[in-house]
Amino acid sequence: MDPSPSIVLLPGLGANRRLFAPQLEAFGDRGAVVPDWPERPGTVEPGLDVDGVAASLGRDLRAAGRLHGDTVLVGFSFGAQVALSLARQAIERDDACPRAIVLVSGLRRTSQLTRRFRLQVAAASLLPNAAIGWAAAELVAKPFARACGFDHQQTLELQRMAAELDVPQFRRLARAACRWRFEDDDERRLLEAGVRILHLHSARDPVIPPPTAACDFEAIEEAAHLLTWTHVDRVNQMMADAIGEAK
Repeated sequence: MDPSPSIVLLPGLGANRRLFAPQLEAFGDRGAVVPDWPERPGTVEPGLDVDGVAASLGRDLRAAGRLHGDTVLVGFSFGAQVALSLARQAIERDDACPRAIVLVSGLRRTSQLTRRFRLQVAAASLLPNAAIGWAAAELVAKPFARACGFDHQQTLELQRMAAELDVPQFRRLARAACRWRFEDDDERRLLEAGVRILHLHSARDPVIPPPTAACDFEAIEEAAHLLTWTHVDRVNQMMADAIGEAK
């Protein structure tokens, strides 16, 4: 018997399963999961990279029967980096590739790693964990919510997620994100292997610019980033389309 479609939701830096609450509500009965990031993935610090994260996570997902030829990976921001690396590694291992990848506000090319992001990661390395945790909850969450036009409930949820930030994990994954490499030839290999890529991105994303390469993606014509909250219907429809491909 063929395995049933598996939906794996991969959040962004500093986010957790709260980010995918609307998607878990819609697809939880179809087995959608948000896996934990590996505690010490891949290579030893300080050489951690996204490929190391993906390799360790891939082992966990395969052991749980969730990474196979009918898997749909949904990657948000940093999660998109991991999703694309998981698929690339499947090709290199001659394993079954995921059938589809849904990128939401996602990094799809190395060029989307901005100088500002790299400087922020470098600056954060100079601060103690307590200072980063406090800043995320007290200085970042509310202004970011206002910039994105969040309603009261969304603002509260963002503050809750910020208060739950695992700072050591955030540091490790942010450094890994800066070392990621993924270019046109990498995507071409995925497409030739039959991996379908669907991408939803704001044309004026305040966090991650859309790809400038010749990538096919659906643009939201407004300043937005947390599309899993602000554009629930469109994200869920894109997931449904991808799941339909996997059946």
